[in-house]
Amino acid sequence: MGNIDFIKENDLVVNADEITLFLEQNQMTSKIEIMNSFERFLAIQARKVDVQKAYFSSPKMTVLTNSISSAADSFESTWTDLICTVNNLQSLINPVIVPKIEAMEKLLFQLKTDLDNFLEEKRVAIPRLFFVPDEEVLELYAICHPCCTSGDDFDLVAPILEKLYEGVKSVEHDDDFITAMISRLGEKLRLARPVSFKTSPEDWLPRFEESMKVTVELAIQKAYETFDKFENRIEWIKSNCAQASILVIQIKHAEMVDEAIASQKLNEVVDNINDQLAELTKESLKNLNELDRCTIQNLIIIQVHNRDLLCQMISDNHESSTTIRWQCQLRFYLENGKVIVRMMSWEMEYGNEYLGNYSQLVITPLTDRAYRTIISAKQYHFGAAPQGPAGTGKTETTRDLARALGMNCVVVNSSDQIDEKITAQIFKGALASGSWVCFDEFNRIVNEVLVNVGEQLKIVKEHKEKGATCFEEFCGTKNLKARFIAVTMNPGYAGRTELPENLKPFFRPISMMVPDYALIAEIMLYSSGFQTADVLGKKLTLVHKLCSEQLSSQDHYDYGMRAVKHSVSSAKKLKLFYPDENETNLLAEALCSLHFGKLVKNDISQFEAIMNDVFPKYQSIDRDYNEFKKAAALVCETLGLKATGDFISRVVLTFRTLKLRHGIMIIGKSGTGKTTILKVLEKTLALLSEKNHVQDGEQIQAVDSEIIFIKTMNTSELYGSFDSTTKKWSDGKLTKVFRKFSEQNDGKQKWMIFDGPVDAIWVENLNQVLDDNKKLPLANGEVIPATENMRFIFNVQDVACASPATVSRCGFINLSEQFVDPYNISESICDATLLAKFQNKNVMFSSSTLLKIDILKRFSSAEQRIFTSSTTKIQVREMLSSAGDILIIHNINHPLKEAYGAQPALEVVREYLENGGSKTIIAFFDRQGVPISPALLRHFKIAEDISLLKTSQKLEFDALKQKLSQQSCNLKEKILSALDLDFLKKKSFFGQMTENNQVFYSSLIFSLCVFHAVVTERANHVPDGWNIPYAFKHEDLVISFEQLESLSSNFKNNNDKIVEIQTLRYLVGECNYGGRISDDKDRRLCVNLLDDFIFSDIADAKFILNRSFFTDLNLEEKSTKLDEIFNNQSLLSLMSLNESALKNQPLHSAENIFTGFSNFFRYLKEVSIASACKDSPFSFFVTSELERYKKLVNRLISQMEDFSEAVNGKIQFRESHKRMLASFAKREVPENWKRNSFARSSANTSMKDFVQELKSRVEYFNAWAENGTLKSYDISKLFFPQSFFTTVLQNFARSSSVSIDEVTFDFKMLAPHEPSVGVMISGLFIVGASFDIGKQNLILNNGSIFNFPEIWVKPVLKKELDHSGAFYECPVYKTKERRGVLSTTGHSTNFLMMLRIPISEEEKESSFVKRGVALLCSKD
Repeated sequence: MGNIDFIKENDLVVNADEITLFLEQNQMTSKIEIMNSFERFLAIQARKVDVQKAYFSSPKMTVLTNSISSAADSFESTWTDLICTVNNLQSLINPVIVPKIEAMEKLLFQLKTDLDNFLEEKRVAIPRLFFVPDEEVLELYAICHPCCTSGDDFDLVAPILEKLYEGVKSVEHDDDFITAMISRLGEKLRLARPVSFKTSPEDWLPRFEESMKVTVELAIQKAYETFDKFENRIEWIKSNCAQASILVIQIKHAEMVDEAIASQKLNEVVDNINDQLAELTKESLKNLNELDRCTIQNLIIIQVHNRDLLCQMISDNHESSTTIRWQCQLRFYLENGKVIVRMMSWEMEYGNEYLGNYSQLVITPLTDRAYRTIISAKQYHFGAAPQGPAGTGKTETTRDLARALGMNCVVVNSSDQIDEKITAQIFKGALASGSWVCFDEFNRIVNEVLVNVGEQLKIVKEHKEKGATCFEEFCGTKNLKARFIAVTMNPGYAGRTELPENLKPFFRPISMMVPDYALIAEIMLYSSGFQTADVLGKKLTLVHKLCSEQLSSQDHYDYGMRAVKHSVSSAKKLKLFYPDENETNLLAEALCSLHFGKLVKNDISQFEAIMNDVFPKYQSIDRDYNEFKKAAALVCETLGLKATGDFISRVVLTFRTLKLRHGIMIIGKSGTGKTTILKVLEKTLALLSEKNHVQDGEQIQAVDSEIIFIKTMNTSELYGSFDSTTKKWSDGKLTKVFRKFSEQNDGKQKWMIFDGPVDAIWVENLNQVLDDNKKLPLANGEVIPATENMRFIFNVQDVACASPATVSRCGFINLSEQFVDPYNISESICDATLLAKFQNKNVMFSSSTLLKIDILKRFSSAEQRIFTSSTTKIQVREMLSSAGDILIIHNINHPLKEAYGAQPALEVVREYLENGGSKTIIAFFDRQGVPISPALLRHFKIAEDISLLKTSQKLEFDALKQKLSQQSCNLKEKILSALDLDFLKKKSFFGQMTENNQVFYSSLIFSLCVFHAVVTERANHVPDGWNIPYAFKHEDLVISFEQLESLSSNFKNNNDKIVEIQTLRYLVGECNYGGRISDDKDRRLCVNLLDDFIFSDIADAKFILNRSFFTDLNLEEKSTKLDEIFNNQSLLSLMSLNESALKNQPLHSAENIFTGFSNFFRYLKEVSIASACKDSPFSFFVTSELERYKKLVNRLISQMEDFSEAVNGKIQFRESHKRMLASFAKREVPENWKRNSFARSSANTSMKDFVQELKSRVEYFNAWAENGTLKSYDISKLFFPQSFFTTVLQNFARSSSVSIDEVTFDFKMLAPHEPSVGVMISGLFIVGASFDIGKQNLILNNGSIFNFPEIWVKPVLKKELDHSGAFYECPVYKTKERRGVLSTTGHSTNFLMMLRIPISEEEKESSFVKRGVALLCSKD
């Protein structure tokens, strides 16, 4: 075949066709040997690239080669010898080639082995290097090599130092010594011991770390010694490093509180803190640099928490030296020159890691509880697992606690790219360096890897039992330090996996569900200089609550913690820019800026009404955008676009949103102008930048942008991956652009525009980029920081497949067709569409079109390709890159959709067309194929209807069989299971027992076992037992025993018992079991249940036991003893539940699956629902409810049509159809109907009942719409009752001319009447109790459900509400099921409100709590 030009950069380059031709021409019998040689040669080439990069990538790296491997010198000669022998394919069968290949393979193996050994050796010497990628370790040693090191070269070390030491942005040095550390905010702290860098890193880096810690320790001592020498506290703060100032103030606070408790003068400490806060807030309003402002704000946050805690202690009258509230706080003391941190019975020496300064999290009760659970887990050698919705502070709480203890904390961004090799390296680093490690969103790691992680953690856990020697092989060192591992999780989100069973025992769960938004907002505003923060914090959260209740439900609406944070951040910027403006106006302006751009058009008027209710005197701040709008209009003119008012306003909104958020999503259907707005904005900024225009006090910057078509690549192609053979890391497309923009510092904004569908897989690798970290962590351990000029813009149709974790991190601009008419934007677009001819435009036909034969004849010379369900992105790229001007695609809609709905193969076609591809594409679609994305369709002239039908498949399914089941209470078995734990069989556990405390101690152990059994069994009887069926574990009981063992040494006298019992109650209720509890009503229940089981005089109870009961008796003997203890009486009384609640109801039999189906469908098609309500105070609410019922009816029609087609074999019978059929078989309402309708109860409502209820509701609202108001309002008929009660408050606030946050409800159980203020409501049902009309109070009953009397819901001013008398705060739920989904405001979608019901003075509120008494809006 002749010679091949095979040399290209010293590599053999051939393709498969050449190999096949060669083998055919030579007709060799040794084809296997030839292919083997060829494959070995290709593998050598791949490994050679990896070795070259490690050993010879730069002149600096070359000096390291002999240090790494003595074999490096022979690399060039061995490779040259091989490549000179292989001059074509024929040479691969030359016998002399085999030993040369073997010699190169051996050399490469030796070089790779030596490199791995070198890296491992250096990481063992400097453990924090386990947290950085191989390339950066080599770079560090190359820079620091004696042949290279100079002052100028050493500056290159700074980026690596920042990854090793979070607080160190850079260092100051001369030609020989590092003399100072410089933080991210520019703070300079001189080292107490300058460190020479003229030695190897394993010598000077440990000395640098030691010097860093000594310097911090001395800085703390200096700050402490000078504390009383400054008359002005602010001057003292600025005279010390921020870390020392903050810590010493906390040390002094602990000293003052201890003294004040002893002298009973806590009020004086509160007065002192208030004086400090006044001084600090005054300072925060000055023109401070970023470092000082951060320090002042952090001190305000800490001191507000200290003040509030002391006020609670004074209110509780806990003024003893061991008060539980004080003991459970993180307390700092300076003893013998060392800072000691204490909490409860735990203490440790402060870590002295230099942290610089950072934004302190607001400390709330949720933060306190998380701190205590993490400390408790650490104390007993567990990890911690904070879990909850996005934005509740899971990761930041863990990191803040580590910082508070002076520890290094490494945050790992978990993804599906992390494997067990990476996790093993991270665990080695944690063990050898003593660092804390937090795996963010841990359950994004694939399940197979998580199983292996469980085995790795099993080794780590053995540290406690076998000592350090068992780790020498694992970590390479016996010198192990205290470490802590935490994992955060978003349970139930898309793209998440359930933790394997072998992992769960290593982590203590921490439920982080509902932070106190109002408190957080108040403190954040206060620290930003707002004097009326207490009022404004409530207003801010109220706006979000009202929006969640009264605006439409949209996937991109978010009112969670991050929305609160960004609202405050925006208000803070306005406060600094407009210092004399009314504070209420500033917050209102900030809220409008944050939310207005994302609203759909129908929500704008209601949002304005909400703002008027909360801020009745709000006046918009006049911000001049005239020049900006003129420039945008001029750009539109040059681009041939119509500069309509709506369009220009969206350009301005996009600009303002990009000022507030560094990550934004522009959402809207195809053709609504998303890309056009970005193009106009980019050119507008370029135009204004040339004129040096200043907008909102800042110089306008021009823009560099790059578009990435997301769905044309997989995750590895986007972010990068390791080569499966060489393990070499290669950047993906997204990473390359990110790295390029990160390294540029030319004063321009850098826009990364992501075009294509957003889902929970690829986008969540950007979570750390989109939050305040602004860092891109890669699977190879590298972390690339984003610059302040970088922006991340998502051009998407919707966010239906994005998780709340992503939505909450982004700002939004909504471009629905209601706002921007694409045909008004550009007249030429409309004309082009009307005049398009398929000869010179992309065009699409149905495969069944009669024109198909003529078209194919006319373009017979054109290339034709057939798409199938397995067509790949690579194949499509090859088609589009082929020769020819016309490409005909058959069955363009056959490629399957991925899990989140995108069609990657078609995204490649769209990318080609978006970038102005030169080919004309003629496409034929199959009516039985997959629907085509509108984003692709907009590039085609559609010759016929494309209303595609779904793939047809004949229905095949077996009859569904339902088994009836009942479950009775098995409390005794659970008690015996707890008593039989191996932990209780250890004699050492009872070593603290003495003759004096044996009965007390044994009774407490027994009581804990019974408590565990009760709370576990109650989980089988939801909703009466718990609102949510929590998975309590034996591990919860074991850690309670360990804490009891730690506290037991203090059980010497009654006073000690009281305090330690309080501590144990807190740990058991708030941390061990409470850590799993996510519902605040369930948390209240847990606290009340503890009253029955853990109390100081427990030895006087009936649990009179001794140690032999636990250690000597077998299970049968314990069972007999258990009967004796309870006198053979039923244990069910311990459950505090009614007998009816202890049985589950059987399922209905599977019969008459389609009874009433056709009649119901006919009703839905014919039902008439009013379009609007007669003018009244409830007009908006009723109209919204009517709209909800219309959507429900349309949704039901659509689903029933879809189900009918599936049953009849017209479309594929999918899993959703199977679930619906199963529901019909049980005569239940299908689950997807419950989720989207009033039928949210778990009860087995029949189709007949469902139809009757729907008819009743429609008739009710039609009558309401006709009359405008009613004499009494049936709550059971409301789709969204929260909005109804909010409307009542709004009406009262408007008529009284007060802000809605000044109003609350009073409740009266009265005979029906027509109140002049408020409304009468009915339709509520009470379970577990009944209301005595004569006595006007609540009484317990046998668990039946009763109608509750009508209630007068009376709005009153909060200051006028009467708090006298005894009441039960009764939760009101929409359904009997009680549990719901947490909304973005942090509240359950099923929980309605707390309603105050009178009880007799003799009754305890706890009795109603334990009985699970609740009001329901539905009896069934």
